[in-house]
Amino acid sequence: MLDDIETRAFNIKEQLEADNSFTYQRFKDLYNNQSSIDKCVQNAFKQRISGTVKQSTKETIKGALRQINFFVKNREITFDEVDFKFISEFVKFKLANGTSTNTIAHYLKRLQAVHNEFCNENDLPLPQVYRRYKINSLIKPTEKRSLTIEELKKLLDYKPTSKTKEFAKDMFYLVFIRLA
Repeated sequence: MLDDIETRAFNIKEQLEADNSFTYQRFKDLYNNQSSIDKCVQNAFKQRISGTVKQSTKETIKGALRQINFFVKNREITFDEVDFKFISEFVKFKLANGTSTNTIAHYLKRLQAVHNEFCNENDLPLPQVYRRYKINSLIKPTEKRSLTIEELKKLLDYKPTSKTKEFAKDMFYLVFIRLA
């Protein structure tokens, strides 16, 4: 009986060391068949959203979650499934749907942040997949889309022909002055 206990403990230790995730608590949980960690990606996103105060950040995280759910067809996935192949397939899928590489990188950075936070909270090693898959290599400089001086002068000199156009011009002034 002691040999069986020792063999089981040794196998769990080897598994955790192979995953580079050995902690006493994880060993204890696995030995006692208590894997109480919820590894669901969607649940981790929801937890991150509920713990975020700034509304714009919440929307950013929600957007990334929507895209991941769209990719996996709303199937729950675990962080164990988020590997190099998963990320590569996600990128291919989004490119095929016309998504820009900068936007894809944005979604993957949200996934990485949630994944890292999950690992930190559960005393797990940080995932290496984001080192292997260089997310920043997706980011490309964007073409400048600002108005020229001549275009801006035309807008400022424009005489509206209706109340709707006058309102639009006033809104432009308001935004322009606020940004200036």
